[in-house]
Amino acid sequence: MDSLDVIILASGKGERMGTETPKPLVEITPGLTLLDNKFDALPKKVDIGKVIITINSDHKKAFQNHFNACNKTRFDFRGYHVELYVEDMCLGLAKSLDNGLQQATQDYVLNMFADALILPNQLDYLVEQHMMKGESGTFSMTQDITHPYKATHLDEDGRILAYGGRKGHVIDGQYIVKRDELMETMEEFRNRGEDLEVKSEYTGTLPYIYILETFTTNYPCHAVDIGPMLNMNKPNGLQIGSRIIERVGDMIPIDYHTDRSALWDIYNEELKNVSVD
Repeated sequence: MDSLDVIILASGKGERMGTETPKPLVEITPGLTLLDNKFDALPKKVDIGKVIITINSDHKKAFQNHFNACNKTRFDFRGYHVELYVEDMCLGLAKSLDNGLQQATQDYVLNMFADALILPNQLDYLVEQHMMKGESGTFSMTQDITHPYKATHLDEDGRILAYGGRKGHVIDGQYIVKRDELMETMEEFRNRGEDLEVKSEYTGTLPYIYILETFTTNYPCHAVDIGPMLNMNKPNGLQIGSRIIERVGDMIPIDYHTDRSALWDIYNEELKNVSVD
């Protein structure tokens, strides 16, 4: 894998974060938005064809202003070619992912959630692990926790045996997959009569989960611990995120072969501090 396209799912409204600002444009620290964090974290160990950002039509102007892109949906930013895919309404993660895949042209895609805090060089480690495994997909994962939908079961080498369940390693929203195989999975989903366009916010994630479950069943995939990635959806996520950024600054450059345990300690300490506050 010499190159890939990047898809950033950024159609969220930010309501769970307690703000009317589009979620990706919320500042973690002064002058650093969640979207800026994604561009800072883009991997350097592989060429990037383009960065595709799926957004809500209500937020189009805000994104264009952020990029100083006037009325353009295709432009260059920080040396990357960027394409905004404007969705007429929020139709769920599965449809946003499908829209991003349709715009991609590289054999591989790196998927990212706009509301995750990604640490320096973290995605380079994910790329390195994907190249080493050489499989259809490499997914980032959290520690072993309980989750209502996304828990997975792995063998001792990290290969995904089953996706879905309430307890196990939880796969996060950052992963590298073969584009054509994930698109085939989407088509299989449609052929079963399933609808990618879910208009209910409550059930919006479920088709996305089913698609990843099918993909990891049909194709060999691994999950790897690349260190913590904080979901910033909740209001206290910004508080935790700013603390983590400050603390990991002293660790740069981060060696993810040796420093993951220390990163998890920082993450868990900050979660505990906020809960105590």
